[in-house]
Amino acid sequence: MMRLRILLVTIFIFLFVCSCNNETAYEPRPVLNFLGDSIIEIWKGVSHAFPDYECNNYGWSGKGIDTFLGRIDASTLAGTDCVVEIGTNDMAKVITNNSLDEYALHYIDVLKKLNARRIYLFSLIPRNGEKDGDFPYNANYIIFNQKIQALTQSEMDNVIYVPVFDAFLKDGKLNPSYTFDGLHPSAEGYQVMARELRKYLMKNTQH
Repeated sequence: MMRLRILLVTIFIFLFVCSCNNETAYEPRPVLNFLGDSIIEIWKGVSHAFPDYECNNYGWSGKGIDTFLGRIDASTLAGTDCVVEIGTNDMAKVITNNSLDEYALHYIDVLKKLNARRIYLFSLIPRNGEKDGDFPYNANYIIFNQKIQALTQSEMDNVIYVPVFDAFLKDGKLNPSYTFDGLHPSAEGYQVMARELRKYLMKNTQH
């Protein structure tokens, strides 16, 4: 009888220690905060695309650089990793006013105010919407993307630029397989964005 009690107590202690070790070894998944306009908001599959991360989608349709943070207090982003795609809703006014340079500088100032640990910044993707007509969106997107890439490299050490413009092109236009309306990505288009972002996530994981 005494031996049985000793055996039961030993088993209990062993199971308790194992349980404690498992709790100690558990590490929460790193967080990715997704910020931007409708291109981010309707990306409903971010959690499936990045299962190793806890993904928060704060995208907000119709917003530009000055309003895209309306769904979250910017102070809560300090020290976190953020994925940002923003700008296309500002471009009609910016292009019309020929103010790409001024807008690019303001764009960088807003990114700095996030105080994020790391920002994965998507370039603007091309568009071929039916309502665009001959408005020179894509030609100016190329110029803007180049300006932002250069500014982030020279002025910010926490930005990882993720160029996806060329990946969305086919015969000089937005690949119709990657969009459902000439502006927003289709499911296949979001797979392209996820694939390109993973490349940079992997680089930072390795280093």
